[in-house]
Amino acid sequence: MGETLTLAVDSVVREHGDLHARLAEWEEALAGLENSNFHRSQLALQQLWRLVPFFEEEVPRHFRHEEGDFFAALQERYPDSAPMLRRFAGEHADWTREWRDYRMELLYADAIGETNRLYELGTELVARLRRHMQDEELELVVLARQQQS
Repeated sequence: MGETLTLAVDSVVREHGDLHARLAEWEEALAGLENSNFHRSQLALQQLWRLVPFFEEEVPRHFRHEEGDFFAALQERYPDSAPMLRRFAGEHADWTREWRDYRMELLYADAIGETNRLYELGTELVARLRRHMQDEELELVVLARQQQS
């Protein structure tokens, strides 16, 4: 495996670890919305708002890094990977659009106090990003590292 690809793979795997940690914080905050009283849901909303800057800045940066460095190096090494890479880039775009919907729902929940939809959207987004990272590691990272051994 080329040095560029090796560095990109290592960086992506490290960033996935950081993202998993933040997703755990997000899940914890979402749990505070489920079947809770007003005070507990307000604390959960505060916790969710504290996570917004990370997910608005770091996740898109991570996606750009993957597409610009990792995907590019992988496609150069394995030209037949292009359809798979397009699928993962499409998932990045889908997640980003769904994040915007979640963000709007967070504003609504903060203003109105209704958190059921926020809980549903947040839980779906967390699960989707976890699954996406797992799939990347099972498909792309394995492909990138197959020649390393």
